[in-house]
Amino acid sequence: MNILFELMLEFLLEGVAKIIGFLRWFLSGMKKPINHYMTDENIKLNLIFFLTAFVSIIIIGLYIYL
Repeated sequence: MNILFELMLEFLLEGVAKIIGFLRWFLSGMKKPINHYMTDENIKLNLIFFLTAFVSIIIIGLYIYL
């Protein structure tokens, strides 16, 4: 069961990272090819952006709530 959960979580996070890569490509004016934003290195960077934003939103939400 844990292996299945890990695979689902990995698949979900990789999908989110690819969506963020697409948004970065689109918002940058589509100057570079989309393949540049979908390399393994950039996917990890996109995932770091996502997790940082997610944690920041949680912290800001807790600050506003309390």
